[in-house]
Amino acid sequence: MKCGPIVYSLQCKHSLNRPNGLGQKSMSEILLFTVVDAFTLSGRPGPVLVPGFLQSAKPQTMRIGAQIRLVTPGGESLETLIAGFERISYGRRPPPDKVCIPISLPPNIAKEQVPVGTEVFFITTKFVDTANDS
Repeated sequence: MKCGPIVYSLQCKHSLNRPNGLGQKSMSEILLFTVVDAFTLSGRPGPVLVPGFLQSAKPQTMRIGAQIRLVTPGGESLETLIAGFERISYGRRPPPDKVCIPISLPPNIAKEQVPVGTEVFFITTKFVDTANDS
């Protein structure tokens, strides 16, 4: 199974409602992987998506509760959160050269909403000071 690439796919700026009226919120979406399967596991809140993202390429700000966007092959877009990170046990077999980390979704997302081919994007946000911009 091949892990998904991490690719910067979208850069956009949105106005920010800050008390001082200064600054903008800069959002980037990073393609984590393309879903090859979605299934449910006992004890997990929602579906688990595989293959997951490369362990070695995990963005520092990615955590449980981080915002993600799912884009289905039909073009539907759904924003949700990461509910958990899954670990794959390889038993006595050596792990592959590139270890992937599957993610689980919240219980309000059904596995039928995440068909094979759905792209999973990690949404990062940072504040940009525009007070000194002309």
